[in-house]
Amino acid sequence: MHRAVAFVALAFVVGCGTSGGGSPGMPEAEAPQELDVVPPSPCGDVDSAGALATFSGSPCAWTLRPGTDASVELVHSTKTQTQITGEMPSPCEMLPCSVRGVETPVGPVLIVEIGGAESEVPAGVWLGVAAGEQLRFVDLWEDAGDVVVDNGISLGPAHQLAPFDCEGSVALFAEARLPGATAVPAPVSLQKREGAIASEAGVTRARCEPLSVGLP
Repeated sequence: MHRAVAFVALAFVVGCGTSGGGSPGMPEAEAPQELDVVPPSPCGDVDSAGALATFSGSPCAWTLRPGTDASVELVHSTKTQTQITGEMPSPCEMLPCSVRGVETPVGPVLIVEIGGAESEVPAGVWLGVAAGEQLRFVDLWEDAGDVVVDNGISLGPAHQLAPFDCEGSVALFAEARLPGATAVPAPVSLQKREGAIASEAGVTRARCEPLSVGLP
């Protein structure tokens, strides 16, 4: 009788030691780790040989490059490339021009500065914006009044047209660009050029926000 009880107790201890399905002393298998999946880039390669300007964009960079004849192409380097075509400002045919670009909430904007012979201040400033598949450039200093000269140095006009975001489209309004010019109204001739660039619809300045593009 006592032997039978001892045998049952020993069997119970052995059974408890081997429950759980694993062998004694064997490490448990580790769960497989999940690998980080990197999504494919939405950007493609753009031939930037001879590019006039390259600037960052969302989600891919923009490149302004020479096109056919006298045209230029603004290319968005996505897999399905967006290409906007236009012609550089006419003064750039005879004078040196520098171009830089900025992506804004209403799309890419180009600032073209016409090289000045007398000082580091440009002789003119143009703005380029996309109007559908066309690239349009506007002279921001045309009809802006006389050039201000200080100590024999040309500083450009006291006022200029500046870009604004008018509910998703770009419009231009007259603004002071030199210190002290805010006390003087902009020339009427400049104010007459105010309005949207890519549409004929009227815009109200009170419903627009200025675009910071770093005009000189």
